[in-house]
Amino acid sequence: MIGNITLIAEDKRGFYVEIDRAEAPCKWKAGERVSVDRKRAKRSKKQNSLYWAYLTWCVLRGGLRELGHWSEDAVHEDIKAWAKATHPHVYQSDFSTTDLNKVGMGEYFEIVNFEYMIGVCEINTAPFWETLDRFHEWQEYHPDGSFREFLDAA
Repeated sequence: MIGNITLIAEDKRGFYVEIDRAEAPCKWKAGERVSVDRKRAKRSKKQNSLYWAYLTWCVLRGGLRELGHWSEDAVHEDIKAWAKATHPHVYQSDFSTTDLNKVGMGEYFEIVNFEYMIGVCEINTAPFWETLDRFHEWQEYHPDGSFREFLDAA
């Protein structure tokens, strides 16, 4: 349920929330215990595309296949499990990258790149960034092309 705080009590211990009209009417009852969170911006589509292009490159060109990783989805799951094990104070057992906002996704990506890919897997990811620049140039002529198609054509 989404709404806006319209009034805050002087003692800062209570507030009034007006539910957005697009949402269903409030179904809560007085005295019911609830949890309130701020609405956060989700990660951007551009971040999501970059992350999956990165995983694709790591599998196809970066050397993850030699380490037994054959798909981006499997690598993603392995990385999440690793992140939960090595950073349990940040990534809880129910952690999902879809819950990350833009800042959180950026921080996660840095950990994945520097700690997991470079540190654990010993993969030099610098060529990925050069490849990404060439991909953007290629995309001007192939606007519907995917990063995987670009790598296959290269």
